[in-house]
Amino acid sequence: MAGEERMRRERVVLVGIAAVAIAAIFVALVSIAPQSIKQASPFSTVLALQPPDFINETEALGTPAFPEEKAGISAYVKVNQTINVTDTRVLDVFESLSELGENYVIGTVEVDNNGIIIYVNVYADSNGWIVAYFPIGTPVAAITNWEIFVLSPRIKDSVLHEAIKAFCSGAGIDYADISEDIKFYHFGAPEADKIIALMETISEKPAGTSERMYVLIPLKYSNPYSKPTLIELSYSIFCMHHYGYYDEDEVGFYMDGSKIDYIWGGDETWGTFTLSYEDPHILELRVEESLEQQDWGGLCVMMLIDER
Repeated sequence: MAGEERMRRERVVLVGIAAVAIAAIFVALVSIAPQSIKQASPFSTVLALQPPDFINETEALGTPAFPEEKAGISAYVKVNQTINVTDTRVLDVFESLSELGENYVIGTVEVDNNGIIIYVNVYADSNGWIVAYFPIGTPVAAITNWEIFVLSPRIKDSVLHEAIKAFCSGAGIDYADISEDIKFYHFGAPEADKIIALMETISEKPAGTSERMYVLIPLKYSNPYSKPTLIELSYSIFCMHHYGYYDEDEVGFYMDGSKIDYIWGGDETWGTFTLSYEDPHILELRVEESLEQQDWGGLCVMMLIDER
C-alpha cells in the first residue's frame, strides 16, 4: 500500500516519443503538446514563444529599438492607449532607471515573489508597448511565480507578468484588461518556440522525504543543427519558511540521486543543468532539513525547445 501511495505522488513526464522498452513504467499518459511532451501530472504546462512586432513600430516613432541584444526571456504586451513615459506616476514604479527618452523608458521594477524580492527589467514606450525581461544568460526558470497554493500547485503566469502588472498600476492601465494578451519570447534564443514547464512541491515533511518526476528526452533533441532541439534545461528551487530560524528548513534538487542544488528556508535560487538523452531520469525535490508547520519547498524545471 505504501508503494502504491508513493507511485501516486510521483510525477511522470516524457518529452517526445518514449522508448517502447520503458513504456510500461509510464501509465495513464495524456498528450498536451504533440511530439513534445506527454505527462500524467496536472503540474505541467507548455508556454508558447512568439516574436513581437514592436521593434519596427518603435523605430518608426524615432526612438531607439528595444535592447534585444541585452534581453533574454521576456513577456510583452501592447495596450490600447498611449503611455506617457515621463509622467512621475509612471516613473515612480521603477526602483531604478537606465534609460529615459521622450518616447520610451527602461528601468527595473521590484516584484515580490512570495516573500522573495526580485528585480525585473521593464521597457515601455508611448506607442503602448510594455516588455518585462531578464538579462540574456538568465535561466528561463527564473520566471517561476511561486505565489501558488502549495497543496495543489500549478504553473501560473510568471514574475514577468507581475512586473507588467506593477508597471500598469503606475501607468493607469487596467491590468485585468490586458493580462490575457501577454505573450512570451526569448530574445537570446529567437529560434525557440516553446517552454515545457514542470512543477513539484513538498510541505511539512521530515528530512529524507521527497517528491519525484520522471523525464526522458529522445536522442533527436540532442542535435543543435537540426530540429527539434533542446536549447536549455533550467530550474528554480523555492523554500517557504514561516517560523523559527531560516536554516531550520532546507530542500534540495537531485537528479538520479546526485545533488544539483539546494536552498535554505526563505529563499529562491535558479540555474541550468544537463542530462543524457534517450535515458530515463529521476528529478527529485528532497527535504534536507525537516519542513515544519506551514513550511514548504518547490521545484520548477523548464525546457527551452525549438520544435518548429
